[in-house]
Amino acid sequence: MRDDVLRNTFAIYTDDTSDTMNTYDYDFDNGNNSNSNVNNNSNDVNIKNGHNYIDYSQYFGNNTPNINYEDYFANNDKKVEQLDIPYIYPGYDFERVSYLYIWPIIVIVTTILNALVVLVLVHRRMRNATNVILIAMAITDSLSGLVMVPVFLLAYGSTNNGELHFSEKWCETFMLIKYFVARAFHTMSIWLTVLLGAQRLVSVAFPFRASSVFSVHNTCIYIGLVLLLSPVLHVYHTFDVKTSVRGHCQWDLKATGCNGGCIYIWFMTIFMHAVPCLVLVTCTVAMICTMNKATQKMKNSQMISNVEKLHKRALESRRISAIVITVVIVFLIPEVPHMIFLIVFMAKHHAQASIELKINRAVICAYELLVILSFHANFWIYLVMNRKFREGLSRALMDPAYSVLGRFGVTRGSLRRRSSFTSSFTRTNPSEVPHTFATRSRSSSLRRHSVHSAQLERRPSRSSSHSSHRGSVQLELKTYTFKPPDETFT
Repeated sequence: MRDDVLRNTFAIYTDDTSDTMNTYDYDFDNGNNSNSNVNNNSNDVNIKNGHNYIDYSQYFGNNTPNINYEDYFANNDKKVEQLDIPYIYPGYDFERVSYLYIWPIIVIVTTILNALVVLVLVHRRMRNATNVILIAMAITDSLSGLVMVPVFLLAYGSTNNGELHFSEKWCETFMLIKYFVARAFHTMSIWLTVLLGAQRLVSVAFPFRASSVFSVHNTCIYIGLVLLLSPVLHVYHTFDVKTSVRGHCQWDLKATGCNGGCIYIWFMTIFMHAVPCLVLVTCTVAMICTMNKATQKMKNSQMISNVEKLHKRALESRRISAIVITVVIVFLIPEVPHMIFLIVFMAKHHAQASIELKINRAVICAYELLVILSFHANFWIYLVMNRKFREGLSRALMDPAYSVLGRFGVTRGSLRRRSSFTSSFTRTNPSEVPHTFATRSRSSSLRRHSVHSAQLERRPSRSSSHSSHRGSVQLELKTYTFKPPDETFT
């Protein structure tokens, strides 16, 4: 009888492994704070195998039953572990709306637009160091959001209030994809943007060395190094267990000291946000100053023989640099505020304070949506500011259409003739037709007359000697650069 009572009594115990010091657990993403302070009295409590239970041997004297406490608690632990306990990931309604509805739409549209970017820039005519980096950026931008779409659909599609209930394995999978895989692709995109800014600075400041330092082959090597080293920054999440607290799917940070999670956040803040932002701002300012100095030097120089060709080259370089500057500015819009938030968060963490869970989640959600929108904006920057990209996009979209129409006997020339024939019948006043042709012939004759008169003015005099004639011809070749009269530059 005593043995049965004693066994029933031993079944009541507390599974609390904390010691006498205060343990402050903070979930970086969830904001769960728990303070536990357990004072153990050595006279009433014995600790074996990490469990606290009451020692009843003093009430039974020598008649205490022979029970192996370690085997007893080990068997009970196995029974508890076999139970299907849900691991809760606390959330809010705005997270469910953002990640279940807004996120997939933006990511899918961005992926389609980035596929068009790759389709245009991979063409042989567009192949250079800048476009190779832009192709890598488009791919990593798409993957950083695309890997989370099925995870968010499965997780938030099964809840109505944003709170997620996982199994142990599903919790570890969710946290690994969110904190390691997605962040690894985002880090790749960040450092590729830094590489793009450095490439444009070298092209502007050292135009003769840029072709060798940033050749297509060397640029591919730089991109490969970025892709290999970026996941190393987040390798901490491959070893950290997110289900260490039973029933909670969370990432814990200890308030006392700076453990592995604390060190990781500082490394992420420095090498994923602070250093890239600082390098990009420095490269952008240096590039703008270098372009202004080069433009002023070209205006003041009098020893340049082909000014028009050099001016075209300078305009092309300034156009590409303007695109890169715009991409950098769009990149900095979400990154700088999030960097400041992380610094404030870590300062509060070291002061043993915390940010409210709802504010923490709202800031992270807004940051992630702004990052995806910045990826989406890159396509429209290329489309608006790059004429060659527009032409390549038109060619990439229209050539397949013409190939399909060609099977039915419709060619590009026939469509042009049909459009010109239709436009001639849309004129309401017949007198406009001869007037238009007269205007065109008059303008072309005036252009030929002006070119002919200019050539006559540049001819040397026949009364001069043969030597003076040769000298004037040489002077003419050095001074003037002729171009076809009908050639236009855009």
